[in-house]
Amino acid sequence: MRAQAECFDIFCSLRRNLSRETQDIWRGKELWSYLVLSSNTQPYIYRRMFWLNFRDGMNGLCPFWHMEEHAGGDGFEFFTGWANGIRSNYGAVYADITHGAVLTSRRLEAHNLGREDYRLMDFCRRKLAERPDGKMSRVLKQLVSEAASGDAMSALDAGRVKLDSLRERLAKR
Repeated sequence: MRAQAECFDIFCSLRRNLSRETQDIWRGKELWSYLVLSSNTQPYIYRRMFWLNFRDGMNGLCPFWHMEEHAGGDGFEFFTGWANGIRSNYGAVYADITHGAVLTSRRLEAHNLGREDYRLMDFCRRKLAERPDGKMSRVLKQLVSEAASGDAMSALDAGRVKLDSLRERLAKR
């Protein structure tokens, strides 16, 4: 692992296999994570991953191995897909061939919200690095910890409101 860290700038690990030692080896470089999720995973999980990664000092997130409905064919016609009839669904956008449309999913929308949340968290972190403030740093850490521990979209929405308020205060000082 240490040899890889000398050759690569970005490492992407399965989140549940990411040890503290791995995080230490990759310190100073970009550390991303991924999970193997499916279409029945609650959308808030996709959004919460960004909060967890920020909390744990990680940079990026790969929740989809690709964006389109991977079995091929029409995302709304169950019997299209691979030639052997196997159908699996890990996609985030769907081709509705019958109606000539491309449609998003709740998972992708939650992912997009999480990405925006992460950008706000990163903005706050950068502002605090420019002009340190122990109290505001603790506020950021606490609100990230609370939202990352939430088990519903409402907890992440509440975290976003608090985060936006902190962003406003940091932008004005």
